[in-house]
Formats: sequence, C-alpha cells, structure tokens
Amino acid sequence: MSTNTKTNLKDVTFIIPVRVDSLERLENLKCVTTYLLGYFDTNIIVMEADSENNGLLREILPTEVEVIFEKDNNRTFHRTKYLNFLTLQTTTPYIAIWDADVVVYHHQLLSAVESLRAGAYDFIYPYDGRYMETGVTFRRIFLSNHDLKPLEENADRMVAPYTKLACGGGFVAKKEAYVEAGMENENFTGWGPEDAERLRRWQGLEMRVGRVKGYMFHLFHPRGENSTFESAEKRIELKGELNRISAMSKASLVDEIRTWNAKRTSR
Repeated sequence: MSTNTKTNLKDVTFIIPVRVDSLERLENLKCVTTYLLGYFDTNIIVMEADSENNGLLREILPTEVEVIFEKDNNRTFHRTKYLNFLTLQTTTPYIAIWDADVVVYHHQLLSAVESLRAGAYDFIYPYDGRYMETGVTFRRIFLSNHDLKPLEENADRMVAPYTKLACGGGFVAKKEAYVEAGMENENFTGWGPEDAERLRRWQGLEMRVGRVKGYMFHLFHPRGENSTFESAEKRIELKGELNRISAMSKASLVDEIRTWNAKRTSR
C-alpha cells in the first residue's frame, strides 16, 4: 500500500545489483522498487550484470528507476564488486545497500534515514534482526497488495533462515562512512558470509551501528547457483575470509582497506 503524499528521500540512493535468475526474482524486484517509490521520492539504481541484455528490466521497472546493464559472462555473480562500483557513482550523502527481494515497513526505513540525518549513527539496519522468509504463499499475498500487515501478523509461521540477529538484506549508511570503512570486501566473489564480515569490520573500526525495531521480510525465490555457496571449497575459503577480517585490530583493518583502495584505483 502506498500514499499519495510521498516522503522526501532525495538525499538517499538505493543501490540494487541483480542477476535475474528466475521469474520470481524479476517479480520481486519489480514489487520492491514499486513499493519503495510508492512511499518515497528517492533515487534507485538497479544494475543487471549478465551475459545478455534483453531489455526486460527497463520495460517492467518503474520509470523512476535508473537501470544499468553490465555485460558479465562469469557464472558467479560478483555482487560486492558491483556494489562498490555503484557506490562511487552516487552523489547523495546517504545510500541504501539493498537486496532485490527484501521489504520493510516504510516507517522503519524513514526512521533509519532520520537517524543518519541527525548524526546518531554511521550505519543503520532498518530492522531489529528479525529476518523472515515469506515462503510461497505470503509472497503471493504481498505481491498482490503490497501490504506488509499480513506478513507481520503471520511472522510466527515463517522461517528465520539465519540468526535472530540477522545483518543481511539491506542497510542504510552515510556514504562517507561506508567508503571510509572499505565499502564491500571484494574477496567475497560469490554468495557467502559477506554480511557478517561487513558488520564485524564496522565494529572493529569502531563505527556507530544502529537498528530500527521491526521485521525485514525476504520474498521467496528459487535458490540458484548464486544463492548458495559455489562449492565446499569455496565455503571454506569465504568463511576463512570472514575469520581473517574478524580477527584484525583496528589498525590492521585500516591497513587492509588501504590495500583494497589501491587495487580499485589501479583497475
């Protein structure tokens, strides 16, 4: 459900890299962007990275959404790289790193942005850690009416796929702080624990991280090859990267981020 009077979030850019690997993913992306634009006057950038541009996203997404295509023949979707690229293209003081399949109440998002504007936090999750998988039925309900109330009322019938204090799906940040903290760790080349690594890095750097009370809902989609670990070996490698960053001191993290920045500059 939307409102005729949109809230001004022109100082925020939502960044959504995507690889459309199922019809459900496509439907979810259309639903999520339409939902956001129903409540907010804001900026949304969707980057599709794939081997072929069929132009479908531009056809079906709201006209206010900026759609970018990047030719990418790699089977593995390097989401962290694209998030960093898009972040450096934005000009707004605040950014929302957002998944194609997640929604929260609009008032939670507004509260998150207002906290950043007030200088209370550097990063804020617009939910309190309760990240719920809608499943097929409740996804269909939301796609039909864009109303989160039925999802909230039935949250106890859903699965929480991660911990009770999840840190994935999406967050809002001061762009300056996000860049200072290294943005995304591009050593995560595919699906993995990059959300946990990012949070632990912020904590190690003594950044101010907050949360807003409420749920985040993940709209069901089939889990393709870019929604799970690429292999058992990759799982070990990426969990090792999480542990490596988590063990670093603040000074070591600052040095690590310098090396990341040097690599990006040389590309």
